[in-house]
Amino acid sequence: MNNFINNQIFNDFEQLAATARSWDVDFRQIEKGRFKANIFQYISKDFQLTRARFNRSLDQKGSPPKGLWTFAVAAVPEIPLIFKGREAGSNDIMLYPPGSEICAISKPGFDILTFSVSENLLESISEKNGLPRFSKQLKGVDIFTCKKDNITTIRHILIRIFSEMQKMDLLKENYYGKLDKINNITIAIVSAICSRKKPLRKHYQVKLRDGAFNQAMACIEAHAGDHLTVRGLEKSTGVTERTLEYVFRERLGMSPKAYIRTYRLNRVRRDLIRSNPSAAKVVDIANIWGFWHMGQFAKDYREFFKELPSATLKEHAL
Repeated sequence: MNNFINNQIFNDFEQLAATARSWDVDFRQIEKGRFKANIFQYISKDFQLTRARFNRSLDQKGSPPKGLWTFAVAAVPEIPLIFKGREAGSNDIMLYPPGSEICAISKPGFDILTFSVSENLLESISEKNGLPRFSKQLKGVDIFTCKKDNITTIRHILIRIFSEMQKMDLLKENYYGKLDKINNITIAIVSAICSRKKPLRKHYQVKLRDGAFNQAMACIEAHAGDHLTVRGLEKSTGVTERTLEYVFRERLGMSPKAYIRTYRLNRVRRDLIRSNPSAAKVVDIANIWGFWHMGQFAKDYREFFKELPSATLKEHAL
């Protein structure tokens, strides 16, 4: 596999999702305003590096690079990230084993550094440096908290790698052979794992609110085009409206009713972008997702995305 570099600025999250190599992610904007993002990727045979920065809050679901272990560290630890239902701390590393899923809520100013590597390369570097096998220690782990000096080292190494990469012609130069930073970041991560005196945090136990939130989100995804109401979510989840209100505001910063509307607006935008401008009609797509009052719909859409739905259909077609 030849080296691949992707360094782009995006003004649309649908185009970002369609362009990002190896990552299969569905983005839903949950904050009003124009979207802007920057993504930098370097992909080689045994490892991948990605830095992503978003200016708007997003609901993210999908999967990381297939067949690789992926480690994610916040470049700006002060910006919170809701990872699998819990806020990740400034000393936390998020972990995606091969075959895992992405489930996160990013806040404005989100800036994430990810390192994806094959298990063979990880084990090889660990063995050469006298470090224990990491895979057994990380079985069933979503996230682990490092000592402050460990996470600082990891963050600095990753930021330095991205800085050096952006100065190179990566399509002509072999970063792996030219610089020995990949070994360094692998050693730093494995060392951070092995240095923990306390047990690593396992998968979060599913509590009542966690289960209710997951059921509510699944219900919204399955029935967003129907006449779905908060009352319907209550029946689906078996919890009260008050509980739903609490958990949605805790996770998403908005009420269930507001999220249903936001989800529908995002789905309209996705379909507009994927449609043929000469054949599709805004009204037909809006109706599919439960919008019948076109004047109010156009107003809501423009307020949220800062453009009219007709402009999305004509200007952002993939």
